[in-house]
Amino acid sequence: MSGRHIKNRDNSAALVKNTSVGVVGLMLVLAIGAGTMNMNNVTAEAEDASIPMVVDKPAKAVPLPASVAKTNAPVPNAKIIAEREAQAKAAEEAKKQAEAAKLQEEQARQQAEQAKLQAKLQAEQAANNAAWMNPTGSQPNLADYQNLSVRVSLAEQQVHVMSNGQDIYVMKASTGVDDATPHGRYYINGLRGDSFYNPNEQMGARDWVGFIGGTYLFHSVPTDANGNWIVSEAEKLGQPASHGCVRLTVADAAWFRQQIPTGTPIDIG
Repeated sequence: MSGRHIKNRDNSAALVKNTSVGVVGLMLVLAIGAGTMNMNNVTAEAEDASIPMVVDKPAKAVPLPASVAKTNAPVPNAKIIAEREAQAKAAEEAKKQAEAAKLQEEQARQQAEQAKLQAKLQAEQAANNAAWMNPTGSQPNLADYQNLSVRVSLAEQQVHVMSNGQDIYVMKASTGVDDATPHGRYYINGLRGDSFYNPNEQMGARDWVGFIGGTYLFHSVPTDANGNWIVSEAEKLGQPASHGCVRLTVADAAWFRQQIPTGTPIDIG
């Protein structure tokens, strides 16, 4: 065989070989591609079977918690929180102290009122046992007597109620200091009353009867602005102590106002 034929055969064999290799490679590529497509189809089918279809819907608004919603509010730190708690605690404590002080004040006021009332009761009880509260003696009924007259003895500090010039009742009295009670003859006028109070003298009295206008009177021992007996003045009964009036015991003053007739003559000296 000539060298050309051998060369041509070799070339043909190489061509067949190369062609076979190319066909095999092409078939391999096609097989792989087909397998891949099958795998993709299987995967897609599996996904389609397990995942439901999603239909687009409008998003529903979900409210946020208050602590999250107020994102713009400053978040206090631990120090500020502690200071606020301390301030609130101090304010509460101050409130409790104020309420306690108010309660103590009210209790003190009530105790003072109770003490004042107790003192008044004790004073009244003492007054009831005092000589200046009671009649000087046995009080007569003046309607049973005629020709009545009254004599005030400045020296004796006594008031004599007389009938036909004779004593029928003698009362313990106090006339004016420094001889302030007028001397002379006067008459019981039509002025009389239950009580009075003189703000200039800061004292008054009960059961009064006038003998010189409404200025000079027979009346009880003195009272204060509240109508309570002034014990220190009452205890002076029997000695000059008034501003010019004639003081009598509480019981005698009431008797005198009720019994002595208007127009009865009075001699003071």
